Amino acid sequence: MNVPASAVLLSYVILGSYMMSPSVITVPGTDWTEPVLVWITVYMDSGGGKSVLCKHIYEIKEAIRSNLGLTMKDPSWVFEDGSFEKMGAMMEENSCRLLGCYDELSAFLTRINLYSGKSLSNSHELVVFLQLYNGHPWRRDTVSGGANFAMSSTMLTTQPGVARSLIEQPSNAERGLSSRFLWFFPECLYGSFKSLCKVDKEFTAKIIGLFEAQWKEPAAGDKVIEAREFKLPENLKVFEEFYDQTQEMLKSLAGVDELLTGMLSKSRGQVLRVAAVLHMLFSIDNDNYEVKEEVSQDAIKAAINLIKTACQQTAFVAGRGVLQEEVVNPTLKELNPNEATKEIKQKMLLHSA
Repeated sequence: MNVPASAVLLSYVILGSYMMSPSVITVPGTDWTEPVLVWITVYMDSGGGKSVLCKHIYEIKEAIRSNLGLTMKDPSWVFEDGSFEKMGAMMEENSCRLLGCYDELSAFLTRINLYSGKSLSNSHELVVFLQLYNGHPWRRDTVSGGANFAMSSTMLTTQPGVARSLIEQPSNAERGLSSRFLWFFPECLYGSFKSLCKVDKEFTAKIIGLFEAQWKEPAAGDKVIEAREFKLPENLKVFEEFYDQTQEMLKSLAGVDELLTGMLSKSRGQVLRVAAVLHMLFSIDNDNYEVKEEVSQDAIKAAINLIKTACQQTAFVAGRGVLQEEVVNPTLKELNPNEATKEIKQKMLLHSA
């Protein structure tokens, strides 16, 4: 595939987090628990290989379902079309979990009545959708009974394409939707014909085997699956340093910029969520694809780098400069984002880590 390696990795993070669901990660010595639930958006220009990547992930998903003996008659993993209520009904019949993979974020949000024109709608659906990020219960009762459901927890995993207006509009940051997504802008390759190559079948088979090994089904007659628990190691130095740095940045930006403070605030939990998935991915060579309960330091460091990349790129695209500059000089928010990012939006000179 002539596709950025970081885009492939992000797709594996999304699909991997879904295959691990329901899972949580905890921090020793605290009451902090995060669902291993990730919402990622990836911006790729036309011709950058987005369709090729989506096809690759779809084929992996279908191979896993086939290996598990699932057919078209079994509940679908992916919400492709329908109302917000239909999405909830599908999630309930699939043990409270659902996977989304879309070419365009705005199309998905419009479909479920969250987005109209170029702005978010003031709807009850938006309130519920924001709560799904934390795996909150979701219940719906109607007189007709057309789409009733009751879930004690939810696991919605999604990877749509980017609608940049969601980053740029101040009201979207204030409502908290943009900060729930991790936004990535990998540099597209645009390689020559000779750079085309086939997907490594041996590696793909291992990825399929790893993801398949994580899948859990509920016991007979039950719809709920007990969440698997991961935990950070007792040595919290790496995560503690990241946490404290983030707190200092939040202190400097408090009351200055809703987008940055929301993004930084969510980044602490996002590191935990992504670390659990990377820990699973890093276990690909283990016997029987065994994934240990304690998350490795390597996975934590990689997750921190990944989240920092997302935050830096998002701030840059939104015309905020880079986050280090924001701490020193928060008045950068006074720059006109349209003027400050006009050239960068045209050329998209952003490089993934």
